[in-house]
Amino acid sequence: MLRFAAGYSGASCLLHGAVLAALLTTWHIEPKPQPLLRPIPVTLVHTDETAPERAAQPTQAAPEQPAPQQEAAAAPSGPVAANTTPPPPAPPVKPPHIAPATAKPALPPAPTATPKPDSTITALLSENLDGRPRDSAAPHGAAIALRSSAKLGDDYMLRLQAWIARQERYPAAARAYRQEGKGVVAFTIARDGKVTRVWIDQSTGSSLLDQASIATIRDASPVPPLPHDIAGNSVDFYLPVNYTLSNFERLFQ
Repeated sequence: MLRFAAGYSGASCLLHGAVLAALLTTWHIEPKPQPLLRPIPVTLVHTDETAPERAAQPTQAAPEQPAPQQEAAAAPSGPVAANTTPPPPAPPVKPPHIAPATAKPALPPAPTATPKPDSTITALLSENLDGRPRDSAAPHGAAIALRSSAKLGDDYMLRLQAWIARQERYPAAARAYRQEGKGVVAFTIARDGKVTRVWIDQSTGSSLLDQASIATIRDASPVPPLPHDIAGNSVDFYLPVNYTLSNFERLFQ
């Protein structure tokens, strides 16, 4: 009985082992699919922390390339004398010759028409401030406006007339009031040239101008003495006076 039980137990174990081996050989377990991984771009940035490491690493010298065998074979075996003669200097390079630019002569400006001067400006340029004509030099045969009671030569009359003209003044008050006038002032001259009397023979119409005429004769005294061939001790003279403002004073003053 025990043998039968032991044999039954061994057969059962064998049967179970065969079934288990058959299951292991026939049962296929499929692996679980893995998800696909996408590449992620990564940029390496060297920071200052890696600088000491790079400095600490010694730089590897580039391997020297062996000289070509052909050049070694072509080199002479004996010593070669050095060439002590310096190379000839390079010839100086001359700068290119540039011809100077010739300036064209400027054309003369076109002639412009000369404007005709105004009659008022012409009158201002042709006379003095006292209204008398402007002459560069007195003519040889100047008119003698001075008259006398005795017959005197022209030389003395012109000399006396020019002497008195040096003292002629236009009174400022009469100029301010624009007073003008013509008259005759009379005076007496002694033989020695002193003026002994002055009076108004013909009034200018302005007391200021008459007083100026008398002051002119008194300021001129003494005048050149009378000629020796004149009879008498004195001579009366009559001098026309003309006080006229210039065109400039009439227009702008």
